[in-house]
Amino acid sequence: METENVSRSAIVERLVEELSGCKFVLAAWLGGSEATGRTDEWSDIDMQILCEDGEAESTFAAIHRGAESFGPIVHRWRLQEPTWHGHSQEFSRVHGAGNLADLDIVVLQRSTPGRFLEPERHGQPVVLFDREGLVQPEAFDRLPHHKRMATRLATMRDQVPLCQAILIKAIRRGLPAEALSCYLRFALSPLVELWRMRHSPDVFDFGLRYLDRDLPADLRSKIEGWSLPGSLKQMETFRVEIELEFAGCLAELDRGSWKMPSTCETR
Repeated sequence: METENVSRSAIVERLVEELSGCKFVLAAWLGGSEATGRTDEWSDIDMQILCEDGEAESTFAAIHRGAESFGPIVHRWRLQEPTWHGHSQEFSRVHGAGNLADLDIVVLQRSTPGRFLEPERHGQPVVLFDREGLVQPEAFDRLPHHKRMATRLATMRDQVPLCQAILIKAIRRGLPAEALSCYLRFALSPLVELWRMRHSPDVFDFGLRYLDRDLPADLRSKIEGWSLPGSLKQMETFRVEIELEFAGCLAELDRGSWKMPSTCETR
């Protein structure tokens, strides 16, 4: 089989062929960029596979057989279990597919809850096959989500002002690597998180990704302008601007100019 310029569609077709021949595999679908309409030439393959209980390893073996039909798997990284989401997950690179069309495979067992099927957070899955009609939208349980958001907001009220000192010290000591780490962690990322709480609370925890979809254009433009400071001096200028934006957004929340979801405790 040709081992160069292997297309994304060819990989998906081969994996479906292998998986659909396994009776213990109940369904497979594409998530990620496919589910949110963002697929482009740089997109990896985000595939979720539902199997019978106790068949996760057999399912990964089927994935490996399909991938290896193009040649040896170049890299493979299995997340240590238990994973944060409770399922089994592996990243790998198919021979001949280049460095960008990687596989992101999540294997879910029948009885394990949480299938990444809430449309508000994960979009509309592209179903590859479904033996029993199990790939159905799941209700988004906003109450625990809002509680996590409220807890995070309460933490940021104190953490962000306190941690500015860590960033300032790194800048003034002339430590660019340390300063950059602190800048992202204690300045830029918390502001994005707060703006997400205001403008896209269902995905407040999605970090710096998908800003073109989740934030107003003017706020996205500001974030992009602050993302690559050219020097420590410019980083300090940006830090002050971000600090003011963060404080201002909190003040507007406290004045009632915008509101957290009704199930959140904000203060």
